[in-house]
Amino acid sequence: MKIIIQQGIRKSSFQVWVTLFFFLVNLSNPLLASLPAMAKPGSHLNPIQRENQMPGTRDWQLTDPAQEDGTVFHYPAIEGYTWASSVEAGNAIKFSVSTTAASFSAAIYRMGWYQGKGGRLIQSIAAIQGNTYPVPAPDPDTGLVQARWPLAFSLQTNAHWVSGMYMVKLTAANGQQSYIPFILRSSQASAYAFIHAVNTDEAYNFWGGTSLYNDFTHAFKAQRAFKVSFDRPFEQDTGAGLFFWFEYPMVRWLEQHGYDVSYLADPDLQNAPTLLQKYHALLVVGHSEYWSKQMLATLENAVNQGINLAVFGANNIYWQIRYEASQNAGSQSLPDRVLVCYKDKALDPLYGKDNSVVTVKFRDDPLNNAEQSLLGSMWAGQWEPRKGSYPWIVADASNWIFAGTGLKNGDSLPGLIGYEYDKVDPTYFMPPGVVILSNSPVVNDINQQKDVSNSTLYTTASGARVFNVGTFEWSWGLDSNFSVEKEWSPGSHAPYPGVVNKAAQKITANILQNFLRTGNTPLASRGSTFDVQKYVPYAIVLLGAFYLVFCYWIWRKVFAHAKRKHNPHKERLI
Repeated sequence: MKIIIQQGIRKSSFQVWVTLFFFLVNLSNPLLASLPAMAKPGSHLNPIQRENQMPGTRDWQLTDPAQEDGTVFHYPAIEGYTWASSVEAGNAIKFSVSTTAASFSAAIYRMGWYQGKGGRLIQSIAAIQGNTYPVPAPDPDTGLVQARWPLAFSLQTNAHWVSGMYMVKLTAANGQQSYIPFILRSSQASAYAFIHAVNTDEAYNFWGGTSLYNDFTHAFKAQRAFKVSFDRPFEQDTGAGLFFWFEYPMVRWLEQHGYDVSYLADPDLQNAPTLLQKYHALLVVGHSEYWSKQMLATLENAVNQGINLAVFGANNIYWQIRYEASQNAGSQSLPDRVLVCYKDKALDPLYGKDNSVVTVKFRDDPLNNAEQSLLGSMWAGQWEPRKGSYPWIVADASNWIFAGTGLKNGDSLPGLIGYEYDKVDPTYFMPPGVVILSNSPVVNDINQQKDVSNSTLYTTASGARVFNVGTFEWSWGLDSNFSVEKEWSPGSHAPYPGVVNKAAQKITANILQNFLRTGNTPLASRGSTFDVQKYVPYAIVLLGAFYLVFCYWIWRKVFAHAKRKHNPHKERLI
């Protein structure tokens, strides 16, 4: 009987501890849910999601844009430029500014979604001393215009600032305003890398009277420059460059939907062969026409490592350029600040000396490396933007990129083809397995012939996927906030109505989701890799279980010791 009673006591004690354990398990979820620090599973946010929860503003917009001097295409009231196209978070970036006012202020905005307002004020700098500097004459041999103005102010970025396109809004004491753009880089990995096409912005920039296309000074015998400098303001969009044309609507849409994206400027690829290998997919948006040999090698190296490439634009990787150093006002050498492109091998002084860096079209001799060999299609033509856009026509509706769109072959997405386009050209090398996703009839203004624009997709030997949409204006189907030159959209920079398309948004989302993999191995982005908070409740329960077992073990030891002490000579009955 005593044996049975003792066993019953031990059994009932064990049941008590087991009951307490399961009580703790059942209690843990509501208790943990009540703690503000414990987010529900899946609620961990990536930096873009957190950043876009911050209050936005429309104050980044210019309310009194500086008026342009049409002689040498600059903004005398206030204008400026950075000493670097990009800066890593935590480092300082320098600015030069010329203004007719005695003082000016600088407001630094990060561009994104921000509840649809498009930007967030990061920092303001007031009462900066103003100075006026001349617009230099172009070099008579190369057409190069370098401002070489002294330092106006320096901005110390914060290591916690989120990577993105930052727009500095300069406001002179008289109220007139202009922009200076720069990219803030992150040292951290992310799912996507957005590569800002600052080279192309600079090639088309005719501040001071010259660009790679024009010589409005009529002082240069070639009627276009062979060299252009980053050490000068942008003429386009009152200093903003071409960012608001094609890239900004994509940025807004990406950040509205919380994609884990970091930002780079294309010169960042110049001397960094492994830079892109910390991303899952690379995004080229709009118009990225000018690439150096080293930049292209960095991109190809990433694709060869299985990293996906999505090109939401056209006329990309078309001209080869090379960089040279510039000298600022203090004779300090700044690397990669002069962009060189002769556009004719006979004019390039390196032809016959190092043909691998000669500045001609990639498709032409002596390079013979057409962009189609990487992108799957290549630039084919253009028309005057004021003529409008053509519809994007579905050609392979069974492909996975159309999942959930309801589109059929022959269906059209209006207003997305323009004003330059790519197509598959069988006379050049084409990667094996290229799929033609769209086949959109257009008329090429260059030869007044009917033609087609193609979107393409293929998978490389490394497992990387390469998508090329083959039109400038795809991002206009994602978000309606963009600007073009006033003469192209008469009356204002207002968005074109009726271009945003849910099918275009779904196609883009399908591509981005599918491209969250490298070398056919699915990967996840920041915010969904290993969510620590998701497993906190289970960890607490497990620790609680260990604690209960430990307590039970101690209780057994103490109980047994007390029992022996009470009856030291009592033998156990069997």
